[in-house]
Amino acid sequence: MHAYGSGAWAEGYLDESVGPGQVRVSVQHQVALVPVEDQYFVRRADPAMLASYVRSLGPRRVIRKVISRRSEAVRNDAWLSVGLGTVSDGSPVVFVVASGPCGAERVVVDAALCAPAPGGPLPATAPRHREPVAGLAPWSGVAPSLQAALEPLVGWRREAGAAVAVAADTWVAVDALVRADPGASFVTLPVRPVPSEIRERLDAAGSAPPDADRPGFHLFGYGQYAKTQVIPNLSRELRLECVHEVNPFQLGPVPDAGPVAWDTAPRPRADEVIEHAAVATYHHTHAPLVAELLDRGVRHVVVEKPIATTTDQLELLLDAMARHPDARVHVAFQRRYLPFNPFLLADLGGAPISMAATVFEVPLPARHWYRWPVVGNAVVSNGCHWIDHFLHLNGSSPVTHLQAERLGSQIVLALELANGASASISLRHEGAPRRGVRDHCAFWHGDATATVEDLRSYTAERGYRKVRQRSSHPYRSLEDMYAEFARRIALDLPGDPPDALRRSTEATLELARLVDRVR
Repeated sequence: MHAYGSGAWAEGYLDESVGPGQVRVSVQHQVALVPVEDQYFVRRADPAMLASYVRSLGPRRVIRKVISRRSEAVRNDAWLSVGLGTVSDGSPVVFVVASGPCGAERVVVDAALCAPAPGGPLPATAPRHREPVAGLAPWSGVAPSLQAALEPLVGWRREAGAAVAVAADTWVAVDALVRADPGASFVTLPVRPVPSEIRERLDAAGSAPPDADRPGFHLFGYGQYAKTQVIPNLSRELRLECVHEVNPFQLGPVPDAGPVAWDTAPRPRADEVIEHAAVATYHHTHAPLVAELLDRGVRHVVVEKPIATTTDQLELLLDAMARHPDARVHVAFQRRYLPFNPFLLADLGGAPISMAATVFEVPLPARHWYRWPVVGNAVVSNGCHWIDHFLHLNGSSPVTHLQAERLGSQIVLALELANGASASISLRHEGAPRRGVRDHCAFWHGDATATVEDLRSYTAERGYRKVRQRSSHPYRSLEDMYAEFARRIALDLPGDPPDALRRSTEATLELARLVDRVR
């Protein structure tokens, strides 16, 4: 379909998949009212920051990041818009798109954001859209009462779990606004019949790809991390067969033919054959999706952290793993694959290993999905990395004590294990974002101490002497992790032990609950 974003019309976009409680609207007239800002990480062109990243990560990895970010321009140009159109039976409707391109041939909206058009049937004209006009103030030409009614909908996403409702008089006002819209600049699209089959999925070319002898995998979620880490690293040993991404503007225009299928459905389709899978979707969808994939007979599933955002989700996943003991689940806790881990165990003399970590996560945009209540707080989204690493180094020793505090802008977590090891973890989202996530971790046992800085430098001391000093690329653990996952899949080796996943996730969820109680 056609869509307008980042200053131009383009076609080749898949349609959004229609979920429960949603409707598809063929748009006849659409008016963009206000940009939806602070929804995604949008990096401005900054030569100094780019140079810093090149020095830190190397040109190849930075080029990959830049290409990925540039491909998100249309997705980032999101607007709240209103419009008129028709549903599948031809009935005229008025609708609100809470976040999306300011113009599209078809839109999928929540049923609560769509109503019968109060003004009756639409004029028999070609679809047209008002392009944003440079210098035009947000909400230009919108009555204050209508603006007040629509403002709570700016950036709303049904995936966040919050319900919405629109009053009847608001629909009357929206209908009148769209019909009377003077439109300083209109684009009229060619009249095209609604296709008999909406393209929510574009299958790969029929001919077998040249690497068909390699195991194939389907990817769920096509965000920045998936594009720059999951696909490049897993694809060294595995063959990407299909990408599922709910936002077609995150996918961008898709090729008419190629070795990869593209799909906007959030879950696997009934007739979809999946050998192996990687899951990099919204955090609260990980456990349900992995459980479904295991029940579908998928042999190996790679899943990003966290594996669950609630205790019920954890039990759902562990029950599925118990039902399918031959299936393998591999969790992307990259710190388990830190090249310094063997040094830590050797230089500190083994468990119990205590830890103190100071962690800076980059500031989140105001409407970023990490802020959705269903996703969990910062302990679940980010702190799980350091909690899991601490338990991993101590062989998943049982947790005997947990404590959490909020001290100004930081969250402070404390853990104690049955083997005598203890940990303190400070998390914050305030600081300079020049080089992304930063952390300083100190480990000790007896008279030995080791420090790891930003995943790139390691120093160990015992008594009065330095034992070892090493350095590594900060992405080394990520790349080694996916190389290990690919090796396990190729050789059909076991995944992560369920007991270790249970202890790590239970500790994370309980600390998250404690943090919420001390707000």
